[in-house]
Amino acid sequence: MVLPWPVAYRFFRLVVERTPLYAHKLSQRLSNVQNFLGPLSAQARDDFVHKQKMLRLLDQVDYWLIRFRPAKASAITQVEKNGNWLDSPDFMALCNHWGAGFLGIHHLREHGYTPLIVFLETPLFRRQIGVLNTTYQRMRRRHYHQLSGGSALTIKPDESRSSGLRRLLKNHNHPLMMTDSPRHTKRSGGDSLSLKMGQSRWRYPVEAGFTRLITRHGREFVEFSVAFDYASGQRLLRLRPGRGHGQSRQALLQRFQDSLNQRLAEDPAQWQFWHVADTLLHPENENTVP
Repeated sequence: MVLPWPVAYRFFRLVVERTPLYAHKLSQRLSNVQNFLGPLSAQARDDFVHKQKMLRLLDQVDYWLIRFRPAKASAITQVEKNGNWLDSPDFMALCNHWGAGFLGIHHLREHGYTPLIVFLETPLFRRQIGVLNTTYQRMRRRHYHQLSGGSALTIKPDESRSSGLRRLLKNHNHPLMMTDSPRHTKRSGGDSLSLKMGQSRWRYPVEAGFTRLITRHGREFVEFSVAFDYASGQRLLRLRPGRGHGQSRQALLQRFQDSLNQRLAEDPAQWQFWHVADTLLHPENENTVP
């Protein structure tokens, strides 16, 4: 990472365009995007593949930038006009699985806040992880613990909602959570988002117990997303503050649903879950979670 960013990014583009990088991981993504959005032209397929490869590569590049070249990571992150973190001692930072959230966490840290990164342990992705990827994920997990001031918070699938929320309340850092963490239990009901995919809408069951903490305790929060500029490699950080006081859980879920649908409409290729979309999404006329 010693090269100037424009030079380094040109090199990354060459790697994506002229090598079979990640080719073995793209067939399921390409199949799913066409199943949900409709058939793509040859040009659209090539564009989707290019963007997905770049998304995966730069996600790993960001990890190394933040660890060893934090000034460069800050330099390539542009903040949308009028976007700011809240001047509050306990606001929550919320994002979804779209774009390049890692640099959003870095920006939060750079502005003097200590995020408490909250993990929801799920079994869904374990079957897709090989030895090298497992090692890399463990390195990232250790880095998340460092970013969280020494210890991130892991909530296990069998842990009750109330227990997990109590653990969050005891911590005085800024909880950082995903608004679209998939729900994998087989119970019926529960919280879901409605995603617009092509000409249809799909039900996306999510773990949204954190909304109870926001509404019951009137917590302030900031939604953030980080979009890729594929031409330059720059990132655009968007920050949208909100307040839980006087809000209902349904209003919050609607807000998070709208945010994810807006991002998907902006650039579906930046969604990080295309490889498991056929597992996560269900027709809206289904009454139970498989």
